[in-house]
Amino acid sequence: FGLAVGVWQGEQPAWVVAILRNVVGSCVLGVALGYLFYRIYRLMNDPVSELILSGMLFTAAFFVAEHFHMSGFLSVAVASIFVGNRKTLCMEPETVETLDRFWEALVIAIEGFLFVMIGAAIPLDNLIRHVGLGLAAIAVVTVARSVTVHSLLWSLDRLFRQDIPWRWRVIVDLGGLHVGVT
Repeated sequence: FGLAVGVWQGEQPAWVVAILRNVVGSCVLGVALGYLFYRIYRLMNDPVSELILSGMLFTAAFFVAEHFHMSGFLSVAVASIFVGNRKTLCMEPETVETLDRFWEALVIAIEGFLFVMIGAAIPLDNLIRHVGLGLAAIAVVTVARSVTVHSLLWSLDRLFRQDIPWRWRVIVDLGGLHVGVT
C-alpha cells in the first residue's frame, strides 16, 4: 500500500525495482526464515517450545521484512507455507495438531476483532457517500488477491515440485490467503 501511494504521489520513480524488491525480497526472506526455523524445529521435541517458536517465526518474518521495507504479510505467508509443509517431518503428531488449533483460533479471533474495529471506525454517512469507491476498492483487491494467490501457488508448485490442484487454488483465492504459522 505504501508503495502504491508513493507511486501515485510521484515519490517512487523506480517503482518496478521497488515492487520487485518488495515481492521477491519478501518471498526470499520468508523462505530463508522458514528454513532456519525448520532446522531449529528438527532439534526440538517439546510442544510448548515449538508453539513459542512458531510465534517467534511469525514475529521475525513480519518485523524483519518491515524493517527492510518489504511486505511483512508476504514474508510471514511464505515462511508459514515453508514450515507448514515440513512440520510433519520435524514434529510429533500431537504437536502438529496443537499448533494447528492454536493458530486457527488466534486467526479467527484477530479477524473478528479487526472486523468489529474497522466497522466501528467508519462513520455511516461517509460509508453511504462513498459506496461506489468502496465497491471499486473491493473489485481491485479481489483481482489483486487472485493474481497474487495464483502466481504464488504456481511458483511454490514449481519450487517444491508439488501439484496444488486448480480447485484448491480457487478455494484459497476465494477464501482469502489464510496461512497459520505452524
